[in-house]
Parts: sequence; structure tokens; C-alpha cells
Amino acid sequence: MLNLRKKLEKIKRGFRFGKKRQLIFGGVFAVFLIGGFGLWGILKIKGATFGWTQSDWSGGADLSAKASHLTDQLGWTKFYAKDASLDTSGGEIKLTGTTNSVVETTSVDFSSGTNTKVYATGTGTAGTLYAQKPDGGTCTTATQCQSGFCSITAGGVCSLCGGTVNGGSGDANTYGMVLGADGNCWLDRNLGATRVAQTKTDTSAYGWYYQWGRATDGHQLASASATTTLSPTDTVAFPDTAKFIINNSANYDWKTNATKNDNLWQGIAGVNNPCPTGFRLPTATEFGTLINALGFTGCTSTCDDKLFASTLKLPLAGARFTSGSWYYQGSYGFYWSSSPSGTYAANLYFYSTNVAPAYTNNRAYGFSVRCLKN
Repeated sequence: MLNLRKKLEKIKRGFRFGKKRQLIFGGVFAVFLIGGFGLWGILKIKGATFGWTQSDWSGGADLSAKASHLTDQLGWTKFYAKDASLDTSGGEIKLTGTTNSVVETTSVDFSSGTNTKVYATGTGTAGTLYAQKPDGGTCTTATQCQSGFCSITAGGVCSLCGGTVNGGSGDANTYGMVLGADGNCWLDRNLGATRVAQTKTDTSAYGWYYQWGRATDGHQLASASATTTLSPTDTVAFPDTAKFIINNSANYDWKTNATKNDNLWQGIAGVNNPCPTGFRLPTATEFGTLINALGFTGCTSTCDDKLFASTLKLPLAGARFTSGSWYYQGSYGFYWSSSPSGTYAANLYFYSTNVAPAYTNNRAYGFSVRCLKN
């Protein structure tokens, strides 16, 4: 029992702090407690929310005035600055605008339901807005036309005529387009020509020689061999497909009498139309219109020079006759139309002292072809 009491006394003394220890512990605890309350005070944030409403802008621009933000703002009418195109009169803020008139020239230019683009000239109040005209509308500059092309030579007419077009079936060439004096859009060279004519006797611009109504099947090439076998069909069958068919008698056609067909080159849907997509051979009447527009109907001198000087640059390509021989290259021009004439077909025919827009010849002849846009 005595021993147990002594042990308990030792344990009790082990848990007691001396005076110095008690002082240190108490000081640390006090610092921690005071510091905690101080930190809480630092982290505490104060704030306020104010509204701002401005519906009146009549106060005008003011670079120095400042609004008080201590309370909700309800009567502020000023602003720092504005763009010149903004109008603040009457206390409102709105875009300024000007009014200009648009004048329609003729009913041809803008028929009912016509959709068109617009273009503008000038700036600010001096600017003018124009409606661009469709094909056929009158014009003085290209910007007035939807197509971007104005034919001054045709009397100032908007026309879609520019860029390039790929050849038709069997034709790997690429062609440009030019506006003729008649207002039509034509290819810039003969079918098969490798370039636009540089002179009226430029052999690189002669192109191919088609028999009337035939497709681009190889017969049109200058190197094509000849045959006397007439075709009973609208397309020449093998082995004569690419041959030039000679016929110096009877109907002077490359087809048999029983199978004569006047519709082979009629329009873009013609059975054997050799032109690019959207193009066709001109009619005899259209050739006449072209000659009249060029102003030399009844020409008796330098007729070939005038045709070469036109936008079409027509060369004197000559012809391949029904015998298969070549004639008049460098002296005469022969250009097929799509117009049949009895057993013959009409063509544009010209040389130095004469022009005939509807001359007739045998369909077995090989003549040049110049296509126009449908």
C-alpha cells in the first residue's frame, strides 16, 4: 500500500508545470488568440451595389463632367463622346441617314420582276446608288451591267460575254468570247483554231473545215483522208467516221438522198451541233444582221479587211471543195450558217470586193465554223 501511494504521487508531480513553464504557455496562447481575431478583421470585406439608368442623351458630349457614384443614378444626360453618324437630338440616340433618288431609264432595262445587283459611286451625302442592268439594258460603262460587260460598239448594251469556254464534244480546245457589233456573243476564233487571227491570212487561225451538218468526228481536220461512200445515217459509221466524204454529183451532200436532214445544226439542241455548250451556229439572218451592224452591206472594196478589223477577226481560211481539194486559202472566207436552203445550205461568203451573208453552197463542202452564244 505504501509503495502504491508513492508511485501515485510521482505521477501527479509529472503533470504539474513549473511557474516558468506556465508563463510561457500562457503567453503563446494569448498571442495566438489575439492574432486570430486580427486576421479575421483584415479578411472582412465591405461592398455596395449601385444601379445606372440613362434614357436621355440631350446633355451632349462632355469630357470633364463626372457623375457621383454614391447613390443610384437616374438623371444623367451627358456622354463622353459620339460618332458623327449618331444623332442625339430630342434626347434619343439613333443613326443618321440621307435620302437619294433612283431613276429607272427604260422599261427594257428593268422589267417587272427583274432581280438585279447594285453598285455605288462617291462617298457620304455625295454618293449615289445604282441598280445594275440585266443583259440588253442600255449602258455607257461596264459597272452599270450585271454581267460586268458593256458593248459600246453595239450602241451601249449590257451583255454577258467574257472569259473562256471549253470546246464541244470531240473538241479539246478552249475558246475566248467577244461581243460582235450585232450585240451577240461570239467565239473569238474559228472552231479548231489554235489562236485568234493575227492577220487575215494567219494559217494558225484558219481552224477546221466542216461539211454542213456533220459532227466533230475527225472529218473536219485538214489531214482527214477522203472517201466516196455516202452516209445513210446522221452520224458517219466506221470505217468512214473520220473521213471527208466526196460527192461531186447528184445532191452534193455527204448523206444519201433518202436521208437528207435539215435539222442537224438547228440551235444548241441540233443533232450534230459542233459548238461548245450553250453555243450554236448562226442563222443566215444573223450573219446578215452582223454585216449590217458593221456598216458595209454592199461592200465593194477592202471587205475582207473590214471583217478582220471587227471584234470577230474573221480570217480568209478558204474551203475544201466537194472534190476533196483545197481552194482559196488566204483569198476567200466561207463560214457555214445553220440555215438549210433546198438541197444546199447558206453561208457567209466574202473576199476583198464582196460580202454575201446568205450565199448558198453544196453541203459536202468543207467550210469554217464560228459559233455564237445562244
